Amino acid sequence: MEEERKVKARLQWVQLYQKS
Repeated sequence: MEEERKVKARLQWVQLYQKS
């Protein structure tokens, strides 16, 4: 599903942003 991929990508981005 495209939506699932978008959600996963957003989660990864948030994790990266928080880690920084």
